[in-house]
Amino acid sequence: MSLAHEGRTAREPFAAAVQWLAARDWAAWAAFGLPLALYLATAPPTFYGLDSAELATAVATRGIVRATGYPLYLLVGQAWLALLPPIGDVGFRLNLLSAVAAALAIFFSDRILRRLGASLWPRVGALGLLACTPAFWSMAIVAEVYTLHVALMAATLLLLMRWAEAPTFARLLAPALLAGLSLGNHASTILLLPGYLRARPSIHGAARRAVTRAASKELQKGNRRERRERRGDFEPVASRKGHRGSFNKEASSVA
Repeated sequence: MSLAHEGRTAREPFAAAVQWLAARDWAAWAAFGLPLALYLATAPPTFYGLDSAELATAVATRGIVRATGYPLYLLVGQAWLALLPPIGDVGFRLNLLSAVAAALAIFFSDRILRRLGASLWPRVGALGLLACTPAFWSMAIVAEVYTLHVALMAATLLLLMRWAEAPTFARLLAPALLAGLSLGNHASTILLLPGYLRARPSIHGAARRAVTRAASKELQKGNRRERRERRGDFEPVASRKGHRGSFNKEASSVA
């Protein structure tokens, strides 16, 4: 085997790795990874105060909190603690949950902006502003319900946009499910329902198309039945109604 051939063989894995890296959507990975790195670097190492401490205590003890109870957050938090390795204390691990939820919210927002036709640098500016806004940043590093709420909201909007491109009942199920889950996380989701219902004309259009197809099928059945009757195929109908004898007598008298 020649040295040139050996060199090509040795370079093949490297070339395949380069091609794999070039095919990745690094902008999408950055939309998730960069905010996550920021939040992980600034997250408190233990429990935070006020509502964060109450929520973390309820998750750790499988208890409840004041109304509205935030049942989805408590369930997600318990599942998170069960799956995550014991890194730090419970408070720190729930702070990490908020950081991951915030990064997911930025990622879904990036997908929404792409569907709206935004180019790279406007997306970078908008997402960077959202990620570093003090109100959002402060909730992304402590155990709170708000970043999960924003992630669910962004995912619901993204799925609604996907459904609007090709309205089907199956595609509508996913955003409807997420909207219902969001109500279990924070009651302010109800304020988003008017925006979600903005898609009603498309729903009505899909319903009209379904009714039109059903009516067309029934019309075709009626036309086929009428053609059979015109050909003189009365026997099955007369037999089903129990008037076969009277029908035959009337036919003989006419003849």
